[in-house]
Amino acid sequence: MACRGFLQCLLKLFNFALALVGVLLLVYSVSRLVHLDPDLTPPSPKPPSSPPPPSPSPPSPSPPSPSPAPSPSPSPPSLSSSSGLSSALPSSLKLLATPDSSPFLTTLNSGGRSSSSSNGGGSRRHLGAEGNELRLPYL
Repeated sequence: MACRGFLQCLLKLFNFALALVGVLLLVYSVSRLVHLDPDLTPPSPKPPSSPPPPSPSPPSPSPPSPSPAPSPSPSPPSLSSSSGLSSALPSSLKLLATPDSSPFLTTLNSGGRSSSSSNGGGSRRHLGAEGNELRLPYL
């Protein structure tokens, strides 16, 4: 009979520990939410000490120097079309369309839609793992 009382006591202690962990987790998550979203905290008046230091202007990215893309001689015809895709893309995306990059080209302009008219009636052109051209419809 003494064992039954010990187990009940142990169960109550375990239940209290779990409740304490739950409360601490709740307090921590609320403090993280307030820390990440300062709009939830009430505005506090700041003492006027010194003006904030001016933020340095970000350096403007220099355009990449034009260099001819080396074309491998034993390449299938579907891989040579990727250099044509590279010329149709804006200069900020030309690095993504190089033949030595991954076989799946990603576009970041206008929600994934290409601005050129050579994509053939509303479909994107990708190169498959075997080098075969895949046509995927826009979603």
